[in-house]
Amino acid sequence: MANTTGQKFGGREKGTPNKDTKDIRKVYSKLLEDNESKLQSLFNQVAEKNPQKAIELILKMSEFVLPKLRSTELIQDTAPINNLKIEIIDTLTPLASSELKIVE
Repeated sequence: MANTTGQKFGGREKGTPNKDTKDIRKVYSKLLEDNESKLQSLFNQVAEKNPQKAIELILKMSEFVLPKLRSTELIQDTAPINNLKIEIIDTLTPLASSELKIVE
């Protein structure tokens, strides 16, 4: 019988990585590690013939290593501070010599 409640039962919890995806990434990483010198050689050949294509390749590969940055917006949900009063209270503790230079 199909679940018509709209609630999720069983399966992975939200945020838990898929095991297959994890395994594929591990195999792919191993493949790249084992063929590092060959990949470098192929890249050098591309760079000699077409430098622009080499740059495009680097940018495409970087997507798998570097996280994509997203713009964020800061929303101030409190009223701005117009009147700020700072009161310095003497603690009667003598200042260190390095602190005296700052105060003077």
